[in-house]
Amino acid sequence: MDTPVPERQFTVSVALVVILSPQIIMGVTKPLVEAVINSQRP
Repeated sequence: MDTPVPERQFTVSVALVVILSPQIIMGVTKPLVEAVINSQRP
């Protein structure tokens, strides 16, 4: 059975990704940046 994804569900999932992406990026990037800064400190 090949049913297309409802447009509304697709819109909701896109909205969730847009809302969550910055938090995920910050959650991943911040520790990396801090680790780099700490490793460059004498």
